[in-house]
Amino acid sequence: MKGKEVLYYVAGTGVLVGLGYVGYRLVRRAIRDARQVAAENRAGADPASAASKAQQLRQAMNPSGISWMRSFDTTDEEAIYTIALGIRHRREYDEISREYRRLYGATLQDDLKDELESEEYGKFLRIIESKPLSGPGQPPAHMRGWVVFTQLPTVVYLPNGKPVQQVPAGVILGRFTRDEGIGMLFTTIDNQTRWAKRATTTLKLNGYGRRNGH
Repeated sequence: MKGKEVLYYVAGTGVLVGLGYVGYRLVRRAIRDARQVAAENRAGADPASAASKAQQLRQAMNPSGISWMRSFDTTDEEAIYTIALGIRHRREYDEISREYRRLYGATLQDDLKDELESEEYGKFLRIIESKPLSGPGQPPAHMRGWVVFTQLPTVVYLPNGKPVQQVPAGVILGRFTRDEGIGMLFTTIDNQTRWAKRATTTLKLNGYGRRNGH
């Protein structure tokens, strides 16, 4: 192959590679934009949705709505706490975090760390950690089978007897471990062992019935 032909070949290959890269970036951008539009539609359709709460948190951190102004905007800490208090359980918070990434291409946790002082961020985390693990419905796969859920509002305890959180009725707490006589011992989604008194029931989710606490 002559030198000029080699030059044309290399140039043509470079153009194809460049076009392929540009096409890849355009496809990625289109997918990201489609996800953002879908998240915005979910937020607009339901003010109580995870997408709406993600928008509310962003608004509290970036009141101007201009991304590059976020560092200069005044963060509304009280609004952030109010939104956190309205989150029903930690699985909802996880969904809010996912919607936040879809909407803004950023990590909610990182943005909160940037906007809040360490003490303020610690307060936010304590509010979230005080929530039950999940609401009524199917638990994660590793908790299926016999699971513990609340019949009445109750308090969840650590094995040493220290109260952890007040839990509303109808919330799945975790995977059943054993009956402690005065309550049910269970393993939470974060693999911590906890127990709850007799305002709980163990339920087998594979269709073979349930066993009630006394």
